[in-house]
Amino acid sequence: MNLERQFSAEAINKIINNPLVRPDVADLQDGLLDLTSAIADKNNVLLMGKHGGNMFYRMMPGIYEVHTVADKAGRGQWIHDFVRQAAQYMFTKTDCYEITTRIPRKHYGARQLAESVGMTYEFSIEDGCVWRGEKQTIDIYSYRIQDWIKQAYELESVGELFHEKLHREAHGLGITDAGHPPWPVHDRYVGAVWEMAKAGQIAKGCAFYNRWAQAARHSTIRLVSIDPPQIAMDLGILTLKGDDIEVRECAENMITKIAS
Repeated sequence: MNLERQFSAEAINKIINNPLVRPDVADLQDGLLDLTSAIADKNNVLLMGKHGGNMFYRMMPGIYEVHTVADKAGRGQWIHDFVRQAAQYMFTKTDCYEITTRIPRKHYGARQLAESVGMTYEFSIEDGCVWRGEKQTIDIYSYRIQDWIKQAYELESVGELFHEKLHREAHGLGITDAGHPPWPVHDRYVGAVWEMAKAGQIAKGCAFYNRWAQAARHSTIRLVSIDPPQIAMDLGILTLKGDDIEVRECAENMITKIAS
C-alpha cells in the first residue's frame, strides 16, 4: 500500500466534499470544507493513499488528533490497513506518542475502525457535535505508542535484520557470544527504534527503548549523538547509517576487557 505525506489539500478536499462522504465528515450546514490552512501548518500531518487518508492535528508536543476519511471503494479492509500503516508512520517518523480521535455516538463505522486498530474509549462529551443533522454525544478514543507496538508485528523482521547486522559487527570486534535467543517482542522494539532513528527521531527512539528495557530488566542504551545518530550500548558505540550500522569499541569497554 502506498502512503505519502502530502502538503496540498487538493486530494483530501475532493474526498471530504464528495456527496457520498460529506455527511459523515461534519455538519452539512458548514458547507464545503477546505483543509488548506490546516495542511499549511507543518505541525499537522496529512497522510494520503489511493482511496483516502488521515489528517493528524497536533494538539501539543507528542499528541495528535486524527480524522479519517475514505471514499466508497476504500471502506472496509483498505482503510483498516491504511490506518495501521499511518499509525506506524506517526509513531516512528514524528514526535507522536499518542493519537486521539472524536467519534459521534452513532457513527458506528468510525467506532468499529478505531477499535479494530486498537484504540480504546476514554470519555464522552454530551451534545458534542451535530452529525447527520442530529446532536450527538462525542466519544473520545485514544491510541498510545505502547498500544501500537503490541500489534506492530511487521517490525519484527526489521528487528531481526538489525540483529543480524549487529552480530556481524560483533564478530568483527572478536565477540562470538550469540547473545539472547530469538525474542519477538525485543525485535519489535528494536525494529521500531531503527525506523525512528532513520527518520531523525533517535532521541525519541532511545527513550522508547529504555522504557521497555527497564521493565524487561534488559540492558539500556544511551544517546551519544543525533547527527550522526550514535548510541552507546554494551558492545560499544553504534553508528546508524541509514539501512546499515557500524559498531566500534568505546574506551570503557576496552578498559573492561583489559581488566578481565
